[in-house]
Amino acid sequence: MLHLFRSLPVESVRLIVFDLDGTLIDSRQDLCNSVNATLEHFGLLALPDDVIASFIGDGAAMLIRRALAIKEKVHGADHPDIATSLSPLAGAEREQGHYAEAESLLKRALAIREKAFGPDSAWVAQIVSNLASLYVEQQRYADAEPLLRRALDINQKTLGPEHPDLAGSLWSLGSVDTPQGRYADAEPLLTRALEIQQKALGRDHPDVARTFNALAGLYDAEGRNADALTAARKATEILIRRSEQRGDDRAESGQRERQSRRDYFLHLLHLLWNQSPAGPGGFNNETIDEAFAAAQYAGLAALTGPQDAVSEMVAEFDRRRRVVVDGLNRLPGISCAIPKGAFYAFPNVKRTGWKAKPLASALLEDSGVALIGGPDFGVLGEGYMRVSYANSTENILRALNRIGEFLATRKAA
Repeated sequence: MLHLFRSLPVESVRLIVFDLDGTLIDSRQDLCNSVNATLEHFGLLALPDDVIASFIGDGAAMLIRRALAIKEKVHGADHPDIATSLSPLAGAEREQGHYAEAESLLKRALAIREKAFGPDSAWVAQIVSNLASLYVEQQRYADAEPLLRRALDINQKTLGPEHPDLAGSLWSLGSVDTPQGRYADAEPLLTRALEIQQKALGRDHPDVARTFNALAGLYDAEGRNADALTAARKATEILIRRSEQRGDDRAESGQRERQSRRDYFLHLLHLLWNQSPAGPGGFNNETIDEAFAAAQYAGLAALTGPQDAVSEMVAEFDRRRRVVVDGLNRLPGISCAIPKGAFYAFPNVKRTGWKAKPLASALLEDSGVALIGGPDFGVLGEGYMRVSYANSTENILRALNRIGEFLATRKAA
């Protein structure tokens, strides 16, 4: 393994790492150990931090900490290169849900860069943006907003008014304003970001699609139905066109775009469902316009006949509700308030370290438990899941046990 690394130029190392990962060696740990030895041999010349950061989870943290230790020994604790290692290390800790550790690392990186380059450097803006992004992920909007405004101010000074990185700062700030209900502040920021992106990157760039999707969420929250549908359609159409033009879904970038395409399409369906001219629900013609005779007689019987079954089911759903809420509150990282209607619970899963939709997919694929991620119900649904208890108590308990087993054995993706 070391011989391979010693014989290759730096730009080839990333490809060899991914080719060997889990394929030609026994385990990821073996790979990390080999690269770790290579780091020591080369004194970090052969594996820059962006390559090290391409490893996942604990392996990434281990490698970057090793790199950091070598740099501190060679350059001292306050050298600018130290910040270059601190930032990807914070990213690795963040992926594992270690937010306090990630925050501490980014703050140290920020202090180093401010001392080395001054408070208004583009290098400083990069760390400020990363720290703000960490706060946004935790929904700490009050902490994130001043950092995002600072990054925007620095980027305006250093990059100019038309640089695509400036669009990123505008997008981030607008995306923080939206969940706080400051729609009038968010819209001009997102609109300006869109203008810059379309001019600098092209009208079919994935960043343009992302901004259209953010605008759709903003318009949806404001109740501007037609604008929301238009923006959501444009976001989806961009990624569909890119897929047709490129045909490279097997590549890593293609996989990311395929995931975005699915998310945008689901967002579009959500808007169509809720905002159709037919009214809330949108697709209600089967129950109103075309209610056939047998269904009408069944409805009449339900309204005018004996009500014993109604009382029985209300009591049964109350029992199931208590089983679901008690069971969810016993699971690690999950908390759940008591629902007041229907037969759904909406637990908070933020402390599990998982994003809602990836957790729903993993539970379905690995444990056979079907839940729905909160973002499918609106832009503020991240961190929550919808759980139905329209099933037998026996099956509900079985599902809760499976969720518990899953969380005990699987780290956040």
